[in-house]
Amino acid sequence: MFICREKYRAETHCSISLLINCYMMHKLFLLLFIILNLASCDVRKAKSDKKKNSSESDQKEVKAAPDTAMISLRTFKTIAIDDLLSQDWNMEDADQKHWNELFWDSASNKRKYPGLCLFRDFTFTENARADIKTGKWELDKIHRQLLLSFRDGTSKNYYIQQLSLQAITLVWRKNKDSLVIKFSSDNLVHKRVADDPFYRENNKWRVKPLTSENNEQIRQRVKACVHFYALFYKDNQERQESDISFIGLPCCFEWYNGGISLPKEIELDRKWMNCFYSDDQAYHGYDILKTLLETQELKWPDRKIGWVGQTQAVLEQIRDKL
Repeated sequence: MFICREKYRAETHCSISLLINCYMMHKLFLLLFIILNLASCDVRKAKSDKKKNSSESDQKEVKAAPDTAMISLRTFKTIAIDDLLSQDWNMEDADQKHWNELFWDSASNKRKYPGLCLFRDFTFTENARADIKTGKWELDKIHRQLLLSFRDGTSKNYYIQQLSLQAITLVWRKNKDSLVIKFSSDNLVHKRVADDPFYRENNKWRVKPLTSENNEQIRQRVKACVHFYALFYKDNQERQESDISFIGLPCCFEWYNGGISLPKEIELDRKWMNCFYSDDQAYHGYDILKTLLETQELKWPDRKIGWVGQTQAVLEQIRDKL
């Protein structure tokens, strides 16, 4: 009996131990399952948060990315002919018979750099670097004619012989004569026409007034001149021009690689002086600028933006202080 009881106790003890062990193993597996699930949730949440943060970061980068003020017409799959024409066109060549007439100024014995700037609001500026004229343009699609109506009441009709994204060949029928003229473009246009330096509103200061102006009007004329050159530098920078040409433009500044100054009165550009009613009023405008440069502090930006960007920023400061 004793032996059997001990055997029973031993068997009972083994069964209880087994049950306890099974129970503990079950609890352990349950605990491990919960831990793994929590870890999995954390991983999924981390991945989701990372993806969300990455998406937010990408959105912030897109919003923060600098937005150029220029549009490249080359990026358009299709383009309306009006938009295709609305560019700054530089006159490249003309037929030999009329080359001197269009490209050479016999009075000053200098070459002219004519052009035609057509804008999306159907205004235009002709020969911004020569004898500047402005007006309205329209297109006769049926007869392939570009019609220019100048502000002085005169007009000019061009026949469009050839037209592509980068070039246009026009035929100007002048009385009984015909002139063949070729233009080229870089296909870059401003999002806002008012940002183009050759837009009519930015060149009013170049039109000689018919009557004498008061001090405030002279100051505004000088301010408009400075605004024009701020736009001009910005335009060249956005077009990534490596060589900036001032040929034909009336100016009272001397430009340096990282500096601006004024010439002596006796050395003032005659074209700039002719933008005023008289020489005396031109000298008064010159004195306004000279006084500002001598008395106002101008901050030159960091060299990292380049001398073109620096000059543009300083011109904007001068304009805002006038």
